[in-house]
Amino acid sequence: MRNLFIRFKEEGELLRELEENRFYFLCEAEENVQKVRKRLSREKRMAEPKAFECWIDGKQLVITQVFFEKEQSLEKQLETTILNFEGWEEEIRHKYANKLREYADLERQLFLNKEFQSFAIRMDQILGRSDVTPFPLLLDIQQLKQLFDGFYVHVSNGFFSELEEIVNTLKAAYRAVINKVLLDNESQKNDLKDAVLGWLSIESHFQEFIQYATANYRSIPKTRLEALFIRFLPYQKIESHLFTDYAEEQGFEKAYDLHVNLVYELSKKYEEILFTGFVLDTNEVIESLVFSPVISSYWKKVRDIDGSEQKSHLSEH
Repeated sequence: MRNLFIRFKEEGELLRELEENRFYFLCEAEENVQKVRKRLSREKRMAEPKAFECWIDGKQLVITQVFFEKEQSLEKQLETTILNFEGWEEEIRHKYANKLREYADLERQLFLNKEFQSFAIRMDQILGRSDVTPFPLLLDIQQLKQLFDGFYVHVSNGFFSELEEIVNTLKAAYRAVINKVLLDNESQKNDLKDAVLGWLSIESHFQEFIQYATANYRSIPKTRLEALFIRFLPYQKIESHLFTDYAEEQGFEKAYDLHVNLVYELSKKYEEILFTGFVLDTNEVIESLVFSPVISSYWKKVRDIDGSEQKSHLSEH
């Protein structure tokens, strides 16, 4: 969970610079508020104050308003609000004011790198919106920096030209993590959001997420697997067996179910390898590490089913 973010409320005037389904970085929110002030100045008009929330360490800490006719920064306004809030003891007020300064300083420091700033904001625009399904991914800024560093060493054509591809790769990685957690029977007993965020909160698991994302970025896309395996001779042989000899003996429905499962296992194997960080960047590598072991084990599975069915048939007579 991100340590610090700003969220603008739906009440009041709708301002195109301040999206209400975003979880803004403080620096980004400050810049966008300034854009509103400049636009209102050009248009020679005023706007109603805009309510916003400040969240720190996963807790909604402050709800206040930004007044566009004033030049006070959001950070200064938040600090003043926190320090003057009479509902907290002085120690608590200073604790949260210090956290605000600490997180804001770290964000400003990291955002001096404009490539990282663009990466963090673009990722939040795609995966951090409140309408992202099944739920938004709000990584803290240090986790985002780890992700950025993992990609940056592999970018060869200019970071900004590759940014959209990188973010799309992260969308696929996020979905892969969700699927991985769903495969864990214990995790299915809990709320999916809690299970996924809990998985990502473990450092070794987060490293797997980085490994998957960066390996996927450099690998043949998963969407091309079918185009590859239908030309792979061992696959053609087992497919032919399933829909001829096996279907004739066991029925088309069973053959079809086995074939669907085979395709699923090929996809699952592909993802398992990416989670290790290994790059699947050629047809030959995919055939050797994904297709061959899965199809080999599947032949055994089909023969075992054939054998058990024959034993069952004999026992009935």
